[in-house]
Amino acid sequence: MAPDVLKLGKPVMIGGNQSGSHPYEQSVAFRFRPNDTYSGRVIADFGVNTLAKKKWAIVHSTDAFGTAGGKALSSALEKLGAPPVLDQGYANQSQDFTPVVLAVKQSGADVLGTYFTFENDLGIFARQLRQLGVNIPWVGSPSVVAVSSTKLAGAALYGTYGVADYAEDSSESSKAYGKAYRDAYKTAPDNQSAWPYDAITILSAAINKAGSTDPAKIREAIPGHQETPGAEGEYNFDQNGDGLHGYKRREKREGNDRLRQAHRLRRLSASPAPPDAEGRRVFVTMSFSAVLAFAHPNRKQSRLVSPNRAFPWISCCNCCSPE
Repeated sequence: MAPDVLKLGKPVMIGGNQSGSHPYEQSVAFRFRPNDTYSGRVIADFGVNTLAKKKWAIVHSTDAFGTAGGKALSSALEKLGAPPVLDQGYANQSQDFTPVVLAVKQSGADVLGTYFTFENDLGIFARQLRQLGVNIPWVGSPSVVAVSSTKLAGAALYGTYGVADYAEDSSESSKAYGKAYRDAYKTAPDNQSAWPYDAITILSAAINKAGSTDPAKIREAIPGHQETPGAEGEYNFDQNGDGLHGYKRREKREGNDRLRQAHRLRRLSASPAPPDAEGRRVFVTMSFSAVLAFAHPNRKQSRLVSPNRAFPWISCCNCCSPE
């Protein structure tokens, strides 16, 4: 995606949380989710220092997101003196995770860390994990606490922990967004809807501040957002274009999630988007100086069109490019 972003030369709001650099040196990409260097450190710190577990099995997808997340977690564990006993990859859209679960079971691990890209994969894995008798503590990436994961995995996720960039009860802004989303869609919100909401809000504010839709002026205005409250947290854009710098940890419990505590690592304090109640998926593109958001019941039939020219697709993250 980066070459296209650089070629475009216009501000792009991204939700990809893959760790590593992105093309902020050209002042075009701004990230509205914490990158995975944070999630890996939060998962490792919680598992080692709070759960007191040292024998880790890491399960991750073999795509860019899962590979980077797995490496971030492994690196964080090594720094804590707890190198993983298992690093197990899997292919997206797998229908049977039995070999993966057996690898975890046979590894002798006493805690599990995961990076799942798609919630349907996580749902299958969670059910098979319990069916095959693996009940060790599980601390995962945000997919563990996604709304669709709960619906797919049900009780198999009870007692698990997940890092979450959006937690509905974490701030007044988060609560206000959660209420508005529930009122509109009759379902619980999660990060898949929260970060695009924040991105559009801050982009709109930047356009107003710039007094223009000129891309260069918008690029200059966005980094000025410091201590700006949003649904996902407080935004403080740094030199890398990252607006958020931490994760919340959530425990999945029967009937609901519970926000346990916030981890703010810099300050020592932190799939395709899920369908709404009517089965629609929301896509957001910020390729030009304006924002186009729409919903369509069928993703394969979705098109992005401006009054004057076709919009090129700019993927929100590394797992939701259009088919």
